Amino acid sequence: MRYIPIAACLIALPFIASAGAWPRGAGHAFLSVAYEGTARKDALDQDRLQETEGEVETFSYSAIYGEFGVSDRVTLGIDIGTEGERFTQSNIVFASVSVGPADWRHQFALELGVGNREIPTFGLQRGETETVFRPGLSWGYGFDSRVGPGWAALDLRQEIRQTTDETALKADLTVGVTPDDKWQYFVQFQGNHYPHEDPKLRIVPTAVRHYTDWLALESALLVETHGGNQLGARIGLWFTF
Repeated sequence: MRYIPIAACLIALPFIASAGAWPRGAGHAFLSVAYEGTARKDALDQDRLQETEGEVETFSYSAIYGEFGVSDRVTLGIDIGTEGERFTQSNIVFASVSVGPADWRHQFALELGVGNREIPTFGLQRGETETVFRPGLSWGYGFDSRVGPGWAALDLRQEIRQTTDETALKADLTVGVTPDDKWQYFVQFQGNHYPHEDPKLRIVPTAVRHYTDWLALESALLVETHGGNQLGARIGLWFTF
């Protein structure tokens, strides 16, 4: 087994929204609030805009995500998301446990989440919720690059829905660098397969501007490249404690 100094990982970790394979660290906390707005690509076509007199159907998603390190290996968190147009609400609390030596080149973590979801379709009435279990596995890899510390991460999650007896699969691959203490850049490939929908892939290039040790602004583009045709943007605030 090859070992690597973990300085690159430790430098980049406070700037990572989701620690994933890396534990948040005892006594450390992170909170993000974000908003996404998207529209169908064909609705943004010039001819289409003329037909609709500039009116475009948009879709919104709001998210709150938080983590707290209860020990050097265990992280507790919350993951809340709301989709306005479909009155969809998801509330998950989770625990993540880092496995393997902390100084290994490759990092791994096991995750288990539980919560509920509300969506007034596919077997649920409006206002009705169902219990959700969300096991997950994360891999992370820290490295040095010419522009600064970098990392790669893969997060796999399965959402098991109890009332509708359905399963959703999610996979996020992230590669990023932190060239200095002000900026961070990464691109995320978000894949998912929800019930009653085709598998989708979305590419999310992101820039994060850090204003203080505890406050940062996230801005990203959202581009569906497979299974969908939505285009949009994401903006969020990151708080590190």
